[in-house]
This record gives sequence, structure tokens and C-alpha cells, in this order.
Amino acid sequence: MIAAFAKIDMEASIYETLPFHFKLKVNFQQGVIIGNNTTQLAEAFRLLETNKIELAIQLYSISLMNPEQIFIVLSRKQFKASDDEW
Repeated sequence: MIAAFAKIDMEASIYETLPFHFKLKVNFQQGVIIGNNTTQLAEAFRLLETNKIELAIQLYSISLMNPEQIFIVLSRKQFKASDDEW
């Protein structure tokens, strides 16, 4: 799935995994004009819809991360960095 996003020049990473369910964090390109964000969002939906069968996707949604989710992602990165130092 991450490779599929890379093909359309969007960076994606898994940030939560559960059985039969996972969440991706997909970054919009930085420094682009605001009107282009709609294009990037449309490309993400197109990618998911056209690859639904191939990737065995039953349901999907796209939403903005809220501050709590951002904090959790950053905390995980900090804990991982701390573990790597040992």
C-alpha cells in the first residue's frame, strides 16, 4: 500500500496496526499552493478506489489528524529514538 502512494509522489507510513485494520499517515507535499491540496486529495482517493480489489480494501476513509493523534505519533518516534540509543 505504501508503495502505491509512492507511485503518485505521496509519502505514506503506517502509524497504527490492528487485525484487518490499519491506519496510514499520508503527507501532503510541502510548499505547494493551496489549490493543489485538492488535487492531491483527489489522487489519494483515486489510488484507493482503483486498487481496492488488488489490495483487498473493503472500506477506507481519509481525514485530517487531530492534535492528539499528532502527539501520539511524535511520542512513538521519541520512544523509538530513545530505544535505539540503548
